[in-house]
Amino acid sequence: MADNLFFSRDSKVFIKKGSHIWEMPVLDGFSFSQATNTSEITLNEMTDTAGNSRRGRQMFTDSYAPAEWSFSTYARPFASTGSGTGKASNTSGQQHAVEEILWAMMVGDAAYTSTAGAGAVATISGVSTFTNLAVGNRLGANATFTVNTTTDGAGLGASFTLTYTDSSGAIVATLNEGGSGYTANDKIFVSKEAIATALNVVESAIVTTDANNDLEAVVASIGSASGNTTFTGFTRDSTDLDISFGNSNKSSLGTADIFFVLGATKATKKVYKIADCCVNEASLEFDIDGIATIAWSGMGTRITDETSAPTATITEGTNANDTGNFIRNRLTSLALTTSMGGDHPATYDLVLTGGSVTISNNMTFLTPETLGVVNQPLGHVTGSRSVSGSFTCYLNSEDNSSAELFDNIVKDVATITNDFTLLFKVGGTSSPRMEVNLATCHLEVPSHSTDDVISLETNFHALPSTIEGTDEITLKYVGA
Repeated sequence: MADNLFFSRDSKVFIKKGSHIWEMPVLDGFSFSQATNTSEITLNEMTDTAGNSRRGRQMFTDSYAPAEWSFSTYARPFASTGSGTGKASNTSGQQHAVEEILWAMMVGDAAYTSTAGAGAVATISGVSTFTNLAVGNRLGANATFTVNTTTDGAGLGASFTLTYTDSSGAIVATLNEGGSGYTANDKIFVSKEAIATALNVVESAIVTTDANNDLEAVVASIGSASGNTTFTGFTRDSTDLDISFGNSNKSSLGTADIFFVLGATKATKKVYKIADCCVNEASLEFDIDGIATIAWSGMGTRITDETSAPTATITEGTNANDTGNFIRNRLTSLALTTSMGGDHPATYDLVLTGGSVTISNNMTFLTPETLGVVNQPLGHVTGSRSVSGSFTCYLNSEDNSSAELFDNIVKDVATITNDFTLLFKVGGTSSPRMEVNLATCHLEVPSHSTDDVISLETNFHALPSTIEGTDEITLKYVGA
């Protein structure tokens, strides 16, 4: 009978964006659900001549509410070891994070730019197929361009070559072998954007070092020279991964499909898919005794029962036996500075006992209200972005310490919005770590907690430098 039951410990979570599928190790306590919105109609009338009174009730399903999901992950940065099955990058040493797809959904459109990689193109023979080509015509971005490993019916041969022609960025393709409708050395024009779209590379990666490169050489150079795999709003190299909210002032943000695979270790498993999921909120917790954890929550359009589980294409950094990319909270430090002057020192010397940072997109879902049908959620719209949190420390009477911070805030009755910079280095100064930089924070009056050792808890609100700005928070990952 136990084989018919599903245990949370046997579950796995996958996130699919386009052709890329991330395996997402989650902690116990994940959830997903979907409710219905209903209307109730009741009869409430006086008695008839026979003393009867109708007291009926009817229920109608108006619409499905958006599906809701939540789970927690560890913050796990790592340096990729390079191209290969399951790898996050084609370039060795690039900084990534296991949960980076969720950040990409929160801060932008989650568009993932990935190159073919030198290893992946090694088997390409140099034979190509073009659709709707005409001799002497230039193709736009919508041209169909595919790379095959066998000769196509149109007769385009393996000695097909590419070379630059003019400042417009178009690439001239010269047919050295005639095919159906072509003669030797006829020229056709293919835009760089068309080739970039077909090969799933950034347009700037299409470069040639010689006047005459064959197709295989061009593609191979793309794979070896431009192994950068990143998201909109991300900047990554061998040193760190920086995440900004510069692209987040949009009415809607990136979505992906989330799969909850229950009984993943069983032959018969249950697979639930939530389509078009958005990330509404992320909360980073760094209590003193734990591992840096991020609680994620969001919404999607609808839960469906799938017949098969997805297969992850990106799994690097998820090995449960690899503890090298877990961040220890006990090493976390806070740099609290201000340029307000007056009684405030430039830097406060605080030692944390805990804290949290919560980022919310305040999203809502749009659902039609057509009569006579069960309406389905259409998609999300963003609200105002909110970044807030708190930190705790012992009450300390040394100069520039927590007691002085309390005194200076509570007696400042002239400042409407105070201005502090908070830099949390979760995990300390070595790697792995995660840095949370809040450049313009408004601090509330700290509150005392009367435990064995008196402590202070300070709530803060991170604000942008201007009301329409996106610089209230930046994130940095540094992997081992």
